[in-house]
Amino acid sequence: MASPRQLAYYWGVLLPAICDELGIKKEHAKEACDELHQAFKEYFNLKSIGALDTHKSESVFGAIRMIMARERGMLLPMPHDPPVKILRIMPMQMFLNLYKDDKEINKGNYPRKVR
Repeated sequence: MASPRQLAYYWGVLLPAICDELGIKKEHAKEACDELHQAFKEYFNLKSIGALDTHKSESVFGAIRMIMARERGMLLPMPHDPPVKILRIMPMQMFLNLYKDDKEINKGNYPRKVR
């Protein structure tokens, strides 16, 4: 089964980000997210997103991000990314520092504290 974090990402980040990028107003977002969910289930021939194992659900979410990027030019957040709304208002230097720190952490080179 998909983990609670994966489902929270799907319902709380991925689908709302798609609705936001499509320009759907907040008062219609719940209905639009439900319709997107049904469309993705049909597209991937799934009975339930929640019934997928963790690996398969990550594959489906990755495919959704790829399809939306290719077909609609949407850059959707990954599960560990800051919310898109924060990225839009974040100064470029702060964003670049986050990216640099993330690359160093993934390499095992933890950033040194500045004194």
